[in-house]
Amino acid sequence: TGDVTGSTINADGDTAAGDNAAIGYTAAEGLILTGQGSTDDITIKNDADTTIVNVATGGTDVEISAGNIIMGTASKGIYLGVTSATAANLLDDYEMGSFTVTILDAGLDSDGQTYHNQTGYYTKIGSQVRVNGLVRLAGAGNLSGGVNLGGFPFTTINTAYRIGVVTCGYMTGGQLAATGQTITGVTAQNATHAPLYEWDSTEGTTGLDFGNFSANNYFWFSCVYTAA
Repeated sequence: TGDVTGSTINADGDTAAGDNAAIGYTAAEGLILTGQGSTDDITIKNDADTTIVNVATGGTDVEISAGNIIMGTASKGIYLGVTSATAANLLDDYEMGSFTVTILDAGLDSDGQTYHNQTGYYTKIGSQVRVNGLVRLAGAGNLSGGVNLGGFPFTTINTAYRIGVVTCGYMTGGQLAATGQTITGVTAQNATHAPLYEWDSTEGTTGLDFGNFSANNYFWFSCVYTAA
């Protein structure tokens, strides 16, 4: 019959497995779209005749063949692994980016500090944040006392037992600490910095000192922490 034009189409019956292409309705299922093709059973196209959404013949997976899924309202997400709205299973945040790393003293002061490099990168999935990067000092200015790694892109959770552990690498031209010592750190609560420490089996744990940092040496770090 060619194209059918009307203000509405009111379907009042169910579709069947043998239907080539049918629009149906039942009280329980509501609107039903049924198809039967050699490649796809259901295909949704845009006005350029490009396939956007499809279900393969005999398949049950919904495929996005072009474009991406975009939430029409901010702060919305996808419930994963459940069949009902369960808060603990809602993934509503994913982000990647860069941030500026800073080296702070015990008083969280950075005055007089100069850098050659202070590059950091992050990936945030839900409340979990992974950061990594490097710092290359040109001069430590008037900084003194314990060393803090600062500039984290998201504030940490305010819970003592959910700290993030900082893993530190070696600096070019030598180790951060003496032989037998290791450097690590833990994120501060409700903050965007992490105090750094040196540890050995003889002296135990002590705060990292600015004497460990020499100009032009590279300091690598990585940390996974929980954001507020």
